[in-house]
Parts: sequence; C-alpha cells; structure tokens
Amino acid sequence: MSLVSKTVDTMGSSLDFTLGLLGVDTYRLKTRAHAFWSLATMTEKEIDSYIGSYILFDGDWSNENGKNFSHIVDYYHVINHLCALGNVEKM
Repeated sequence: MSLVSKTVDTMGSSLDFTLGLLGVDTYRLKTRAHAFWSLATMTEKEIDSYIGSYILFDGDWSNENGKNFSHIVDYYHVINHLCALGNVEKM
C-alpha cells in the first residue's frame, strides 16, 4: 500500500469518526452521494432505456407485449438509486 493510499484511508476514517461524533450517519451519506452521482451522470441511452422499461406496467403478464428481462434490469437500475435518495430501504 502506498503512502498516498494510507493517507487517504486514514483521512476517510478520521472523517467518518468526526462525523459520527456529530451524529451523522456516514453510511447513508455515502450511499446518497453515490446514488446522486449515478443518476446525475446517466447517459442518454440509460435514460431512454429506463423510460422504455415502463412497458412492464402496460397490461398484464399473460401477454408479453414485448416485455423482457432487460426491461426489468433497466427499471431497477434507476429505481434503486432513487430509493437511496429518498431514504427508502429495499428488502
């Protein structure tokens, strides 16, 4: 491990400790920051895939109507980050 890596790890640990003393939940803070960054840096293709995934909610599953597994993945790729921002726990 390089000196820079050790310094960054130590700084991160001391920041976690300091924020913990102030009553800040650093796990949730990091999770929300990651979720925000992931949503803010989505490509146009990812956004279009997410919007297109709403075909899942069109009708019932007895008739496929073009629904497939990739729509589920595209939907949850965004919904998980939105839930993290909104402080919604997934089970």
